[in-house]
Amino acid sequence: MAATQFTSTVATPGTPQRLTAGATPALPTLSGGLSGTITPSGRQIRVTANPGTTATKSLFIGGPSLSVSGNSGWSEKLAPGASVTLEAPGNDGACNAGDYFVDTDGTVAKYGVSVL
Repeated sequence: MAATQFTSTVATPGTPQRLTAGATPALPTLSGGLSGTITPSGRQIRVTANPGTTATKSLFIGGPSLSVSGNSGWSEKLAPGASVTLEAPGNDGACNAGDYFVDTDGTVAKYGVSVL
């Protein structure tokens, strides 16, 4: 199976967004009378903070309760240029890219995602 790769930007620093928000290229959508985006999932999700985003202090990754100002709800903190691999639990689990949220403590932050 081929990897799904996309880039995105934290649109409003201080406001967590889904990891998949604003994905470029756009994620595939349902058709045939159905609507919605097909969210990529796999055994691993690799997130890389854009090294060119030097005004950003850190890119935070976590769940829906992510709060940079409250310093809570995040599981990973990446400096510009750093990356992390999120792995599915167990032998048959899967990571769903739509389950993760991102935010930054600086200016707009760009990041790349690979779902394997």
